[in-house]
Amino acid sequence: MAELQNGGSPSPSARSTISTPGLVFSDSTLAQTTDLTYMHSEGTLAGELKHGPLALIDESMPVILIMTQDSLYAKTRSALEQVTARKGAPIIIANDTDKSLDAEQHRVIRVPKTIDCLQGLLNIIPLQLLSYHVAVEKGFDVDFPRNLAKSVTVE
Repeated sequence: MAELQNGGSPSPSARSTISTPGLVFSDSTLAQTTDLTYMHSEGTLAGELKHGPLALIDESMPVILIMTQDSLYAKTRSALEQVTARKGAPIIIANDTDKSLDAEQHRVIRVPKTIDCLQGLLNIIPLQLLSYHVAVEKGFDVDFPRNLAKSVTVE
């Protein structure tokens, strides 16, 4: 977390590449990240990385890849290669059964492998913890984020 806060981009932004069937879960977590850390967060499908966001990748851009073993694994693997070719150092959320990722070469957070329809639920846990710890390290009150409406309005 300290790497994202101190060693990351000089501007307060983060980019996440999302490539799991749980994109809705990931987008929700990205919104929570913005609410808690006041850092811009954005999700990009791995197959769409080359359509713009890849131009922003360098050694100072924080990147989180969700690279679980699902039907989109090959596309996410390609995205990993594209990011590392541009000197990016992504944090990878991967299944605990994936032995193809070298922990010495990449920063890997392991999650249990489950059926596709539940994998997104497991993938968001480390993302939410990351958001929480970055916010705490930056000195923000995670229980009362600023400018966040805590009520539902009915018309």
